[in-house]
Amino acid sequence: MNTPKYIDKRSKEAYWVQFYHALGSDIIEGSVAAGTRLPTAKVLADQQGVDESDVKKALDKLIKEQLLEQQGDEIVVYAKAVDPQMFDRLTNLANVIESRSKVATLRDLPIEEVAYDPDVLPEAFSGMTFYRMRRIFSADSTPVFYLDSYFDITAMPSLATKSVDDTPLYTRLYAQNNIQDYRSDRLIKTVNLPSDIAKVLKAKPGIGCIKTAITAYQGDQLFEYTLVWQLAEEFIFEYRMDLKD
Repeated sequence: MNTPKYIDKRSKEAYWVQFYHALGSDIIEGSVAAGTRLPTAKVLADQQGVDESDVKKALDKLIKEQLLEQQGDEIVVYAKAVDPQMFDRLTNLANVIESRSKVATLRDLPIEEVAYDPDVLPEAFSGMTFYRMRRIFSADSTPVFYLDSYFDITAMPSLATKSVDDTPLYTRLYAQNNIQDYRSDRLIKTVNLPSDIAKVLKAKPGIGCIKTAITAYQGDQLFEYTLVWQLAEEFIFEYRMDLKD
């Protein structure tokens, strides 16, 4: 496999980050097919004209995110193609944090089966049952983003069998549930942090934050409703730009 020229040495972005984004996007889009066996890190580094350490760092991250798999001495692609806009929308928060030279970590809370809650969900979802997945992104151990995601049980039946840490990038989950295309309606506004979420984040209730509501559909069928609560002002502009349609 000869990789395209992923590295732009005029860019201020770190070489490993450029390689990580470009190869990851090609995997998600299907340009690099599932089952493809990658060259060694040394060969990839020679192709890109960068240090082997840059390539290894990018590959290690893609392995952790389940887009690549280590099989003995070989690295193999095994993610199925998923709409890259969906991928970016759900996975770029750690990248946003890292772009500020901070260490990004995430913590998942247990997946739960929940009924329609009129205080949280739009009235159009009345009577539906959901699996709720909650995720906290931190920057240097300080919570920055809190995601509260509701998945329609009928559209995402296999979610019930997932362990909490088995969907770090959602891509395999969506592929296994045949979610390959979607449309998304979004809303961004400034609100006060609700007390129940403040308790989870160990933050001060009522502080100002950015609330983003994302409603996603496969065709006309809802499969996900996510609320994102953004706590750090320094990330607000970049995150707003990331979410634009």
